[in-house]
Amino acid sequence: SGKTSVVVQKIRKEIPEIRDHRGVLGITFTVKASKELKRKCKKDGFNTKRSFFGTIDNFCLSEIIFTFAKRVWGGSGDSRLECIAYDELDEGLKANLPPLNDVGTVLSTNDYNQYENEFIQHYRSGFILLEAVGILANHILNNSIACQRYITARYTSLYVDEYQDSSQAQHKLFLSLLKLGLRAVAVGDVQQSIYAWRGSSPD
Repeated sequence: SGKTSVVVQKIRKEIPEIRDHRGVLGITFTVKASKELKRKCKKDGFNTKRSFFGTIDNFCLSEIIFTFAKRVWGGSGDSRLECIAYDELDEGLKANLPPLNDVGTVLSTNDYNQYENEFIQHYRSGFILLEAVGILANHILNNSIACQRYITARYTSLYVDEYQDSSQAQHKLFLSLLKLGLRAVAVGDVQQSIYAWRGSSPD
């Protein structure tokens, strides 16, 4: 009870203390929740400076993958990468991947090396696999100094709401951001965990 309100107050307390070119990360797990978090933080014309409010997938794509993939995998044939779900892939592209449309079949960071060639092929074809966003963001963040410098220069803190919905890959990403020096605040309720079928785990 009141978890999101606490996060909002923490964010609004911190932002006036940071410089105008910086901000905080406000992460949630649904578009609706991220819009609500942003609305509450901006209430009464409050200046959130260069803060990011959005879903974890949106953060991974816009701030890490789309921006820094070329630093790790080289130039792409199409600089305008798309994000495509497993169900939308041609059958030939599914052949060397696990059946990600099966309930309970999810990718973890431990799977990156096994499917790296597939992920690079996707990237060079102009798209990123939606179900792999978390593990790709982890790989890029951990292997791109430029990405690490950007994140630490741009953001001071990470605030995550509904943390019980995070997957193994998302949890590892949050820990990596914490290790980079960002202050991290996470709130959640194990009783509200409803996304175990897609790899989320309160553990």
